[in-house]
Amino acid sequence: MVRNAFAIRTSETSSPDEVFARYFAPEVLGVLPQEIFATSALVLRSSPGGGKTSLMRIFTPGPLLQVVHNHQRSPHDEIHRNLIAIGAVDAAGPRAFGVMIPCASGYAEIGAPLDDTAARALFRALINMRIVLRTLRALCTLNELEYPAGLHQIACAYTPSLFDEGPIPREIDLTALRNWAETVESLCFASIDTVVAVKEAPRHTTFDAVHWLSQATFLPHGRPMAARPIIMFDDVHRLRPWQRAMLYQDLLDHRTGTPVWLAERTFVLDPAELLTGAVPRRDYEEVRLEQAWYGNKSKQYVKFVTSIADRRVVQMRNDLESFGDHLADRLPDQPTQGLVAEHLEKIAADVRARAAGSALFDEWLASGDRATGEPLEKAIEWARLGILISRERSTPQPSLECPSSEFLRQRAG
Repeated sequence: MVRNAFAIRTSETSSPDEVFARYFAPEVLGVLPQEIFATSALVLRSSPGGGKTSLMRIFTPGPLLQVVHNHQRSPHDEIHRNLIAIGAVDAAGPRAFGVMIPCASGYAEIGAPLDDTAARALFRALINMRIVLRTLRALCTLNELEYPAGLHQIACAYTPSLFDEGPIPREIDLTALRNWAETVESLCFASIDTVVAVKEAPRHTTFDAVHWLSQATFLPHGRPMAARPIIMFDDVHRLRPWQRAMLYQDLLDHRTGTPVWLAERTFVLDPAELLTGAVPRRDYEEVRLEQAWYGNKSKQYVKFVTSIADRRVVQMRNDLESFGDHLADRLPDQPTQGLVAEHLEKIAADVRARAAGSALFDEWLASGDRATGEPLEKAIEWARLGILISRERSTPQPSLECPSSEFLRQRAG
């Protein structure tokens, strides 16, 4: 049995780095700023499955090294050229490496019975430890060392800054730092799992790990690294509202040399409410993946999705070269068009059934009823609405109001 390659998400954690890198569509890199270190923060938003995680994962050491080591071979050569264009790699190797921090689990459990101050301090502590531990693992991967034994071969020096040193110790080696971070992480979990206050519970007042990374210079085998870290928070929408707000308030306008990327699903909630006093295009960039393809980039989007389809076809079969070569531009005959018209109401009824029981989708259904054009065009519109509704049903989001027409257009891309 051959697995349907179009049902596989390339960002799946079960996908090995070499497989992920081979089938990554480099065109999506075109939505990023031309210089990834030009701003201190980047916000990525899209609907579910819009490519946020895949876009960030290509910067993590495993896939990045696959591209660098195979940059003279197809399809890695094209990915390599795109990464050079944004300053992520050069002829000598990686110039950046991502430290991925998933927000899907572990954080939302922080709350009662802790009071607000204790909960916030514990949240910062756990984030700090995750950044430290994932950075150490990423350093070993990037330098092709075994983790954690390879930490002995990486020295670390610190540059004094205007920021006061926080709870993360700067005077110990990376092996000792790992042991310290694991101990603190264990104390964080103990505080989360108990209904009684833990006396030794960590209480961090800042996201010190971001400052720590900005002060640190890593020297594998005694030589300074050219690659600079980027902290990447994925699935930020999974956090509690107050946790999400803390990340934005503390990190969007931070003044350190380590960029922070935050990826989340597009919400009905106006994101301007969370962007505090940060100045757009100086302190942060916001990229909405669906909107990034509008206007002059529409042709790039067609190229992007065609590239994905072609790579998936090759992944599924070795006797096809192009997905597009096997698609017709239009329905070739009247009987086929009549067949679509005959089943149009059934398609619409199926979509209405998916939306049943919730007023959230009333405006979406109304837009389907207003659709004009040939039966095929109407069928495509209803199928599109069905996909959006299924996504919303399968991934509940904390929306407190009905989606607007503008929201529908954003989700549709």
